[in-house]
Amino acid sequence: MKPVIVINRLALKPGTIDEFIEAQLNYASALMKKPTGLTGSRLYRGLDGRTVVLVSEFESIKAQEEIFQSPAFKENLSKLQAFVESSSPAIYEEAYTTDGFNIARDTGPAFGESPRRLQENRDADHAD
Repeated sequence: MKPVIVINRLALKPGTIDEFIEAQLNYASALMKKPTGLTGSRLYRGLDGRTVVLVSEFESIKAQEEIFQSPAFKENLSKLQAFVESSSPAIYEEAYTTDGFNIARDTGPAFGESPRRLQENRDADHAD
């Protein structure tokens, strides 16, 4: 079975990006604690403060479909709707990866780390 990637660009309501990131991180952290078919995910925060891009990798299209049909996923989706103006998800398969892309970066919160703490760290870095 080939892994599949879901890439979703979301436009968020003004002033909700931190709450959205925290809610999504809490859900993703809980999901990763048990075998589900989700290999991992990465959330990118737009510099405009209103958009995010969520990239999630699943073991297979079947695994992705099972998670999307689960009650926990539907409940999380319902909670996140309060923050979202629009979204555009699509399913992809990998064409190629260049060297170094899979290297861990210090640009995002680890599972369980608060996005607010991450923002405080960014603010401190730019205080010079």
